[in-house]
Amino acid sequence: MIIKTRNKPVRLRIAEALLRRLPQNHYQRREITDDYRKRLAGYNGEKNMDYYLKELDHNFLIFNDLRLSNKDIHFQMDTLIITTKQVIVLEAKNISGTLYFDRKFKQLIRTLDGKEEGFKDPISQVTLQTNRLRHWLAERNFGHVNVQGFIVICNNNAVIKTNLEENNTIHKVFHMEHIMNMVEQAEENTHKYLDDITTSALKNLLLNSHEVSYPLANQIYDYQLNEVLTGVICPRCSYIPMERKERTWKCPNCQNKDRQAHIQSLEDYLLLIQPKINNAECREFLHIKSSHVSKRILNASNLKSKGSKKGKYYFLEL
Repeated sequence: MIIKTRNKPVRLRIAEALLRRLPQNHYQRREITDDYRKRLAGYNGEKNMDYYLKELDHNFLIFNDLRLSNKDIHFQMDTLIITTKQVIVLEAKNISGTLYFDRKFKQLIRTLDGKEEGFKDPISQVTLQTNRLRHWLAERNFGHVNVQGFIVICNNNAVIKTNLEENNTIHKVFHMEHIMNMVEQAEENTHKYLDDITTSALKNLLLNSHEVSYPLANQIYDYQLNEVLTGVICPRCSYIPMERKERTWKCPNCQNKDRQAHIQSLEDYLLLIQPKINNAECREFLHIKSSHVSKRILNASNLKSKGSKKGKYYFLEL
């Protein structure tokens, strides 16, 4: 049973918005594009993993993208599962090629098209995550709960190799098609059961302890706010800006008409400029002359709002 759903990561949405709204010749486009591709691959891998998670026992409780904090340290897990016996943490890696887990130097080496590339050691990463989770649980009187962590390779064509076959840590790595078998094996090797009261209390604790991250785009990427292109983007040809005519948006380039084209632009503003927007800011960003039109657009949007009259503003619930 899915308790916490998986949503598109905010960092990925920020990169997408910047690629829509920074000039084509902006010096940061290549870096943003590379980061976007890596994050998109990771997100797609997680979604592919979700397909196999559907096969698990319906009594298992699944939390996606759970972010917790231990004092000043935040840690996020791709997937956390409360089974009938324990907690299992899954970290997804969507990497193609031949993956060599070097246990001597604790690194991952990927070989693709004859080129070697080094990555941070996923096994060390999941070990750190599970240790942090154990400490977090112990501080909340759940120290008796067993915690295990695994690395899920989300590209089933990837070849997994290692230099120490007898090393038990390598058994923590498997292709996503083997999720069900590995979870069942982990269950067989654990003899204590979690009673219903413990499971329910743990579920509520985890869900209520999730902390949403609100990253500021201009602290992640190097750009100036005045470099962001304003106006409504045509969803058909990407021309900017569309023109507001007769309660719809019309593209002067391809003649496309779209009544909802402003929705993406409002989100872009909230991701790239600042996390809240008022009527005047909406008019300026969307190139709207009438305050009544912008008020109608904001009120009809799926944005949350606070305040009243001139002090009213709207924000995106991430």
